[in-house]
Amino acid sequence: MPKSLGVWFPLVRRNTGVDVYTERLSKLLEERGVRTQIDWIPGWAEFFPWTAKVPKPPSWATHVHINSWLHRRFIPDQLPLIVTLHSCVHDPNLTPYKSFAQKLYHRIWIRYCENYSFAQAKAIVAVSHYTAKATELAFGLSDIKTIPNWVDIKTFKSTQFPPSTLPFNLLFVGNLSIRKGADLLPKIMKQLGPEFLLKYTGKPEYFDTQLPKNMISVGKVQGDDLLNLYSESHALLFPTRLEGLPLSVLEALAMGRPVITSNCSSLPELVQNDKNGYLCKKDNVNDFVESVRKLAKSQEHYNQLSAAARDTVESSFTEEKSVDSYLELYKNVSQE
Repeated sequence: MPKSLGVWFPLVRRNTGVDVYTERLSKLLEERGVRTQIDWIPGWAEFFPWTAKVPKPPSWATHVHINSWLHRRFIPDQLPLIVTLHSCVHDPNLTPYKSFAQKLYHRIWIRYCENYSFAQAKAIVAVSHYTAKATELAFGLSDIKTIPNWVDIKTFKSTQFPPSTLPFNLLFVGNLSIRKGADLLPKIMKQLGPEFLLKYTGKPEYFDTQLPKNMISVGKVQGDDLLNLYSESHALLFPTRLEGLPLSVLEALAMGRPVITSNCSSLPELVQNDKNGYLCKKDNVNDFVESVRKLAKSQEHYNQLSAAARDTVESSFTEEKSVDSYLELYKNVSQE
């Protein structure tokens, strides 16, 4: 890889997994000797891009790497453009869970932004095979490359399991939203009862119903606090309805925590039913409840799923594999 390679990331700060992804990729590239820079654009610029100052690419930049939602105002035309897709909001499987305003926003504004970035891109990358296929169908594209999200297996490492005594500790990590199935959490936990406990990120004010006593809010967590939450939990409960390739699932698997999630979108690329977790019927509360109870029933079976969870990440979702793929991509784009 040429020493002069430099990657510039102009990014609207939204405090989501996209921010985390970009920060982690930038750090990994720097460790490989690639110069990088993230220029943060205010969050409101996603909706009102003409009100935000346009950052200029550094003189040393050889590539610009963006999220597909970035408005054309912030995309320079003098550098090779790489676009990463973190999810496809035009997927018809997501439509039933959108508000009317979201449908209009995605159909008019986001599609406009993505049409432009795709047309200018030298390479388009999706974080999962599912996202690549859904986007190709939505835009009539082809040759979208898949480079999966990854996890730092040295930081997120298998830890000693919590005691097998009750309650059985579950964890939900993510934004509380309809897309992530947050509305199903109270229903699942109410059926599970006091022998099961769920800690969840976010605030209880999100829910418009009285929460069962076995749900505990932990607010916003990161760093060591997040690692401790995974360590204290037996499994990740994640009743999502559509995902690009969720970091929380990768993190839980890396720490040897089985994942109980929906059999939809990209989740089967990470979770194998009854191997490293459970794939449940989407929106089926009873299926989630039965899977949690099954996982908690046998310590021996739990240990098998836990070991397989860690193996899944070590074999396919390490940062080394993903950054190697990006370095090869930058090299190929430079040669075009």
